[in-house]
Amino acid sequence: MAASASVTLAVLMLLSPAAADRTEVKAAPGDDVTLECRGPAPIRKLVWKRNDTYVFFFRGNRSNENFQNPLFYSRVTLRDPLLKDGDVSILLKNVQVTDTGTYDCRVLSGGRSKRDAGGIQSVRLIVTETGPERNHRGHLGLLCVMCVICVMCVVFISITRVFMKKRSEMLEIPL
Repeated sequence: MAASASVTLAVLMLLSPAAADRTEVKAAPGDDVTLECRGPAPIRKLVWKRNDTYVFFFRGNRSNENFQNPLFYSRVTLRDPLLKDGDVSILLKNVQVTDTGTYDCRVLSGGRSKRDAGGIQSVRLIVTETGPERNHRGHLGLLCVMCVICVMCVVFISITRVFMKKRSEMLEIPL
């Protein structure tokens, strides 16, 4: 019975709206990434946070760097400064491995009560030293080295056989 309840709870958590609001973005160091978020218009306040530190803060129709963590100064901008259609996505420039983490987007719309909040959407950013294209280049290099070694082995074996054959012919005594 307990196992059945656990499975049901896990399925409900996966199907919940909160789980649907989580996305994942993968990047390599130096890349520029877009962290997607939407909220109900008009946008009164927008906050992007990571680990309880401000990544981006927008209020009064302008961004406010006073609250922003210095690690993100001049690296974060709104994708659409006009916030058309509730697009409050941000561009994070020149990402580093230390930028890896979960970014939370919280939108407060035009109403006066907190019930007008658009909720929290989360984006998981994963920055790794080796991007997919770098791995393929490494495999290609390994393949080339292996081919060269195989060719060298074939040449060595061929030369050795030729010398062995000549040596055996020289050692044969005619009767």
